[in-house]
Amino acid sequence: MENWNDFEEFTQGASSSRSNVPRISLNNRGDITLNHLAHGLLKNSEKVVLAFSKKGLIGIRPANEGEKHAFDVKSLANSTSHIIRAKGFCAFYNIIPPKTALFEEITSDEIGIILDLNKVKIIAPRQRQKKSETPPKVETPLEQKPSSSFWES
Repeated sequence: MENWNDFEEFTQGASSSRSNVPRISLNNRGDITLNHLAHGLLKNSEKVVLAFSKKGLIGIRPANEGEKHAFDVKSLANSTSHIIRAKGFCAFYNIIPPKTALFEEITSDEIGIILDLNKVKIIAPRQRQKKSETPPKVETPLEQKPSSSFWES
């Protein structure tokens, strides 16, 4: 029989929904995923223009009508999230994270959103699991890697 004195209680409470903050991620296929709040910062636009700064920043702004270099913003099925297929943009500027990168800082103004590639957290993508498979190993806090930058080798 275990002694309750050997346990440490988790005092941070139950996990809350992440849907109360804008979230944007970029995967190694060049897909930029935005939750509904991040899409709202872009005025729920159906097309956006992507820009790059040599400081390691990505700019995303709503496209003006008729801009031929605009990217489509598509709704994800059964989700409130949206996706921008930006493979060409990412390849051109050599923006290819090793795994999915979550932007830790999202700056927005009246023009659009600015994302800092030096302030990302590399996250493992969700894995679909067959009923017969065992659950994937979960890393403990001591095994997790710190936030990363694309610009590190």
